Amino acid sequence: MSESIKRISSSLLLPRIFAIIAVLSSLIGLFTTEHLTIAIVAPQAFLFALVAWLFFYCQNTPIIEYDYLEEKLQVRKRKSDQIEVIPVQNITKILYSSFGLSTRYSYVIVYQNQGQEQSQIRVFPIPFQKDIEQLQLDTKAKNPDVVISNWSVGWNEFFK
Repeated sequence: MSESIKRISSSLLLPRIFAIIAVLSSLIGLFTTEHLTIAIVAPQAFLFALVAWLFFYCQNTPIIEYDYLEEKLQVRKRKSDQIEVIPVQNITKILYSSFGLSTRYSYVIVYQNQGQEQSQIRVFPIPFQKDIEQLQLDTKAKNPDVVISNWSVGWNEFFK
């Protein structure tokens, strides 16, 4: 990896560790209970399903890197070597979202893909780094019409 390319998305390691600990504690609780009833099993099964979804969501979030020299985002799927390159001039929106996992917030980046269709990715930024701000500045310089939002009331992304 070149020095001009820097990862801007979090690895979401803490939520994955939390999911593993929660599943293990749930299983230990089930196996150490003498009398299993539906009142005990149903909440445990719901918790298990919710935590399993969280773990697989974190496992499947793409790794997003930013090339500062070429001003391009590189989106790499975790399960394959497929890399999608997004020039900053193709980005149409960078929207703050109050939905987040380890960072308590995220950004939704809307862009025109190679087929000129609108696509979007969610970026969970690395805590205490300002790489998203640099991406916003570079995008604004290449595409003055980009919509950039750095605030959210919490529910606005559900009502587009």
